[in-house]
Amino acid sequence: MNNTRLVILIGVTSLAALLEGLAGEAIGLGLAAVLLTSLLVCLGLRTVGRIPLRTRIAIAIFYLSFSCLIVLAQALHDPAGPLILIGGFPAGLSMLVYGMIPIGVGLGLLYAVIFDHEILPEERLNRFLTRNSRK
Repeated sequence: MNNTRLVILIGVTSLAALLEGLAGEAIGLGLAAVLLTSLLVCLGLRTVGRIPLRTRIAIAIFYLSFSCLIVLAQALHDPAGPLILIGGFPAGLSMLVYGMIPIGVGLGLLYAVIFDHEILPEERLNRFLTRNSRK
């Protein structure tokens, strides 16, 4: 399968993340990093075959939810204003801390659910064991 376009997109996104980081643009760096993570997941899944629709939807939800958290954290961050604490963290940081935990747990559960069907189905596991086991 040809992953050339996906690899080029990953390279462009990596370059954009680097430039945003060097320019000091935190929101651009965050969004580029989340996009890069999503693209790398897609590349990893493409190596085992076609990416099913439900997995593509889960990747899109991951990207959109993390992007919304980054934008919300930036909107709530006001160094000149009064300090607003949510759960012991400044408001902007609390969106990331308390938002990342449920998203990360959700991704972990999703991975556990789809592993047997999409990542390492039984026939692929048997081929791997046959090819790599010592007799």
